[in-house]
Amino acid sequence: MMFKTLFAAAALFFAAQSQATVINIQLDKNQYEVGDTVKAELWLSDIQDLVTGFDASLLFNSNLLQLQNVSFGDFLSIPAVGSDRDFFADNGELTLWELFFGFSTEDLTDLAAVQPGSNFRLASISFTALKNGLAKLQLGSASVVYEASSPYIDMEVRSELAQAQIGDQTTAVSAPATAWLMLPALLLMLRLRRR
Repeated sequence: MMFKTLFAAAALFFAAQSQATVINIQLDKNQYEVGDTVKAELWLSDIQDLVTGFDASLLFNSNLLQLQNVSFGDFLSIPAVGSDRDFFADNGELTLWELFFGFSTEDLTDLAAVQPGSNFRLASISFTALKNGLAKLQLGSASVVYEASSPYIDMEVRSELAQAQIGDQTTAVSAPATAWLMLPALLLMLRLRRR
């Protein structure tokens, strides 16, 4: 909890202007079967400057999906200087963050050499598909921290909803329900026959 407070304080300290950064949730496919691994990736795009951290809350239906694993990308740390990264999940909400430790000009130059300019993967998340249904994944909240000398910080990051269909989309109608649905037509046919 201490990290989140520091992260928020750093984010507010460097906030001067907000641009439209986007975090997309990309699934490896759209259709899964019960027991399959659902793989989701968080991708950052519309980058304004050198990214030094992020904080995100991913909402998912815990009745349909069970969290397996989280792995972070390779673009917010360098071998000489690491980053603080962690995650925790509770009741259908996965909170994850990463913050670069380096502050020297040399550290930031080395980080800039590692980061691609337009977009990159922040994290990969895998779930187990538990039962049939439409599983929705969406960001509850997200922020991106840019280089400390930059005027950019995005406290409101745009995101898109991702959906994973588990099992067949059509729902089987039970035999008694089918009979009830056909009953009015059968009664009408019987009445017409008697005339």
